[in-house]
Amino acid sequence: MRSERDAQEDLARAVDQGDFITVEDLILSQGNELDLDASDVWGSPLLCRAARRDDDGGRRIVKLLCDNGCDIAAVDYGKLRTTALHAACLRGDVHCVEIILQGIVNSRGRFDLNAILQTMPWSGRSWHELVHKHVDKRETEEGLVGQSFVVMAITKPDFSRETAKFFPKKLKFAAQTLLCIADRISLNEDLVLMILTRAAYPLSSWL
Repeated sequence: MRSERDAQEDLARAVDQGDFITVEDLILSQGNELDLDASDVWGSPLLCRAARRDDDGGRRIVKLLCDNGCDIAAVDYGKLRTTALHAACLRGDVHCVEIILQGIVNSRGRFDLNAILQTMPWSGRSWHELVHKHVDKRETEEGLVGQSFVVMAITKPDFSRETAKFFPKKLKFAAQTLLCIADRISLNEDLVLMILTRAAYPLSSWL
């Protein structure tokens, strides 16, 4: 049987490695003894570290931590006082944003989205302002990229000329490639556009 300290260290290591199976096993076997809000020496909570990972393991760990009552509003002092939501937005990970938003909903009022969005000013503007005004910034400006992903996760828009700027680069590249292929093989363009319009958001969640 692991000691409480060993279990906590194993949990931190598994989160950093994106090892969902180990994290799940530890929570199931020693959940009452684990601190799911623990931070590393840099002040980065487990949830924020999982949200920074660009893989399915990280997303599954984020959901697991949220489902087990971690502090969704925890501030990552190691990353300029950001939250897990900020981390997911900055990576453009729509699916991870959805998971965190659902965690906020499931908390039944324990966490407030607007309060989380206002936790830090970014380049002189609050996240609350960026989200609600749908500010359009170039995707190369990492300081501001990502505010649109909260909007997307809430509104789940169809793909159009007006909303295209909110979708990940990979999705837009894939759409252009598909249209080129359709043109070469004489596939009905209206049909391709209809498929893209309806499928773009679900697909972008996994890119």
